[in-house]
Amino acid sequence: MRGTYNNKNFKYYKKVGDSYNKIKIELLDSVLLTEESGSITKLRFLPVIGDKKLQIVEQIVIGKLELYQQITNNQYNTDYQYFIRDKNQEKLTKIETSRFGSNKAKSILFPFIEDCPELVNKIENDFFKVIPDITLIIGTYNITCGLNKN
Repeated sequence: MRGTYNNKNFKYYKKVGDSYNKIKIELLDSVLLTEESGSITKLRFLPVIGDKKLQIVEQIVIGKLELYQQITNNQYNTDYQYFIRDKNQEKLTKIETSRFGSNKAKSILFPFIEDCPELVNKIENDFFKVIPDITLIIGTYNITCGLNKN
């Protein structure tokens, strides 16, 4: 099956040459996209704190903390927007990703990992940088501090 999506609908084709079928994204939990190379991307359609519409995000890390990203390509560069949530939360929280937003990104991230003082200390001492190392930070949290939490 082939498919494309926009902010309102996921359009899919059962066979090449068929007309497309359309489903509203709020009716979907997730879609797995398989590239010709064999890589698989899991897209989720989730609400974000402060946004009215669902966001289409790629699932990056799962566990006690979940990390998602949106990739936007323009003619000059590729931008990444990251979102985090505790597995018990319904809505995602957007993490500031601008190069000038390091302190803001920390202030958003730290409430999620405050029960992991070693990890907070590594970020404060610049062992980890919030945005370039966000996947590593969330993965480390899930393995070291989040494993036995509910």
